[in-house]
Formats: sequence, structure tokens, C-alpha cells
Amino acid sequence: MLFVRLHLDDTDSGNGAMEIALGSHLQGAISASSAASLAANCQTEICAAKRGDVLVLNMLTLHRSAPSRSESERRAIRIDFAGEALPEPLR
Repeated sequence: MLFVRLHLDDTDSGNGAMEIALGSHLQGAISASSAASLAANCQTEICAAKRGDVLVLNMLTLHRSAPSRSESERRAIRIDFAGEALPEPLR
């Protein structure tokens, strides 16, 4: 599965751009209780984006957005894609 994030506003480290843990998707599904410790052992990258930029990630990539420290907006549209039918209740 992939998720696609279409940025409607510019984002940077000051207004909570998405931060990803590089390579974390290679670990497979990770429990919520293990996510922080796994992410701490990964190199991270802040994905600054301009309005109209598209970010495509593997659904299993650990990611977060820090709270905004500015008054600028950080709107985005997220669309999830799967190559197969999903089990209930995800349909």
C-alpha cells in the first residue's frame, strides 16, 4: 500500500512538515508501542514541501508531523492506494 500526500500549502520545519524514518518500512508492520524506539534508530528526514508538491510513501513508513510553531497553514490531502481488496472494515 502507498499513501499520496498532496500539499495545499508550503510546509517546513517551522509549521510541522512531515518527518519520516528512512527505511522503517522495511521492518514490516510495527506495533504502536515499538514505533518510537524503532524510529529513534533510523535516520530521519523532514519532508519540506511547496504548495502543489506530492509526497508518495510506503504505507508502513513511520512518520509524524511536529506541532506548528507558526501561524501559517499546512493543509494537505492524503489518498491511500492498495493493489488488492482490503479486509473489512477498511473497504
